[in-house]
Amino acid sequence: KKYQLNMGALGFRKPARGVFWLPFALFGGAMAVLIAYSQFLSLLGLEPDTDLPDAAFDNLIPYAVLVVLTLGMAPLMEETFFRGFFFKGVARRYGSVVGIIASGCLFGIVHAANPGGLYIVFPITTIGAIFAWGLYYSDSIYPGIIAHLAFNMLTVVSGFINAH
Repeated sequence: KKYQLNMGALGFRKPARGVFWLPFALFGGAMAVLIAYSQFLSLLGLEPDTDLPDAAFDNLIPYAVLVVLTLGMAPLMEETFFRGFFFKGVARRYGSVVGIIASGCLFGIVHAANPGGLYIVFPITTIGAIFAWGLYYSDSIYPGIIAHLAFNMLTVVSGFINAH
């Protein structure tokens, strides 16, 4: 409101390109990064504990909170802030490449507090940069939100399966 902009300024608009395939490509890129990084750590003999405590999946209240935060709020809020606000602001001032890198770095650093700590910073940074590229390419935040939702959904489902 301060700058008299509408939600389209944050990317809430129909994608200019990649309407149907881009969310799948972003999700695929995110998964490729995660799989490649996991394989790299495995080659080094490292197996960081990135799992939530099993108790989070065994009790209804913590599980419901996890689902609401991870699937309901995180994709919309994180894409709006890291891509719609931060990436767009940095890209406008310093260019798209710097914006993509800066958005990814901030996204990774913020997620360092998640299970896995410093081990997840690199892949989450790279995934954040991929999602920022998606906004740059399509001029829409929607493909990133969809890919982020799918990525988080897979994480929650696999966590639930691993806990049981």
